Amino acid sequence: MKNSHVSLQGEDVAPEYAYLLDRPPLLSRSIQKVFEFYCRAVLKIYCPLSVRGQENIPNTSFMFCSNHNSHMDVVILMVARQASFNQFGMIAAKDYWFENKIKRYLTSAIMTLIPIDRSPKAERIISTDDTINLCKLFISKDNRNIILFPEGTRSLDGNLNPFKKGATSFAIKLGIPIVPVYINGSHKAWPKGNLFMRPKRISVLIGEPIDPHQYIQSEGLDPSHSNEIENQAILKMTKDLEKVIHNLGQNKV
Repeated sequence: MKNSHVSLQGEDVAPEYAYLLDRPPLLSRSIQKVFEFYCRAVLKIYCPLSVRGQENIPNTSFMFCSNHNSHMDVVILMVARQASFNQFGMIAAKDYWFENKIKRYLTSAIMTLIPIDRSPKAERIISTDDTINLCKLFISKDNRNIILFPEGTRSLDGNLNPFKKGATSFAIKLGIPIVPVYINGSHKAWPKGNLFMRPKRISVLIGEPIDPHQYIQSEGLDPSHSNEIENQAILKMTKDLEKVIHNLGQNKV
């Protein structure tokens, strides 16, 4: 994406990312509907899903943040929301999901991926600002939502890994609340490294939204303030988010 526009006007978006605004073709919509039906069936019959706290989900755009143990976590969150899968965009590692054309094609046919480049800063093709602008484009249509896992990768044992700053940084820059979630059981149903799912019960506990504006206000932030002050707000919000999700895990459904 280097040297290409990523603005808030659809016509200025690099063609390879126009899918974030354009209506998918009929074939893609059909494939997604079949996939959505399959996922809901799996989480009703094979890996029964129970959800608590749906009343905490806001009506405006938000970011789902949860612990991350399995590839099925994305689907679990979308099913827990009880909304169409096309209402969610997943922040996904460019080096894992986008470099292989076959993997990118198959994945994009069933869900919307927004790339983030994990390369060293000087080597990035897509900057963090590019990813943020792509997120802004995506949520600007129909109050859609973002999924981002603060741990950055899947846990091997079901325990929380230390949270990275990316999720809270994005929430502050996008101006949308984070809805914290704890997923219990996905590390047993489809752990990292396993090819097939196992029949296990899964539960989800959804917490109250965390408003990034309260951190901006508490730090006295405005556009004229330094990045150092903004980083303080991001660090504090990250610590609070990790604590909230950890506590949700102590009150499993």
